[in-house]
Amino acid sequence: MKVTIKAIASAMSTQQISLVAVRIAKTKKVDEETTERRVKTLLNKIVTLSKEKKIKVVVSSDWAQIVEKGMPVGIHFKERHQSKIPDILERLGSDVFIGTSSHSIESALNAVSKYNLSYLFVGTCFATASHPEKEEKDLEGPSLPGKVRRVLRENSNSSPIVIAIGGINEENCHIPVLDFGADGVAVIRAILRSSDPAETARKIRANMLHSAALGGELS
Repeated sequence: MKVTIKAIASAMSTQQISLVAVRIAKTKKVDEETTERRVKTLLNKIVTLSKEKKIKVVVSSDWAQIVEKGMPVGIHFKERHQSKIPDILERLGSDVFIGTSSHSIESALNAVSKYNLSYLFVGTCFATASHPEKEEKDLEGPSLPGKVRRVLRENSNSSPIVIAIGGINEENCHIPVLDFGADGVAVIRAILRSSDPAETARKIRANMLHSAALGGELS
């Protein structure tokens, strides 16, 4: 936990990050109560850091129950949890910051047509340990986020930020953004396993924004 918090704090200190998502998975190896305490501890630390940096913070819909009305924390809804959005908005208020994941254009269009989303995580772009079940042929690929962004702007009144996710690192982060038109990228292991998370965050941002004509978000 201390190593994780230190890495996140280091990356956040660069002012190159706009969103931090706390997405600790439930597992049979650890009882849910213990994991929930861990999520609360990590979330509280990140919220404290985010207030200084004005960075948005969301927690996975697996742990939406720990978020109380008025907390400066949004909810990231897993694709399969989107049906929970109305009930959680009723509890927390319609102005809560929310986003979800999509793995297809159809899924993205459906989500945006139903809910007022601030962002979409779209992937899986590259091979990643987060989805070990996906072989190379099963990946949605780095072009999908850009396709989703274009289709949403052509067919929807709502335009959430489209963030590429899945196996993103400092070597490939430019591909979804500069080559295919995503708004930005989300990274996990590239930051958490870096010997210098701050420098890694700076390199990813710089590589992602290589073209002055494009903006970008780093999550």
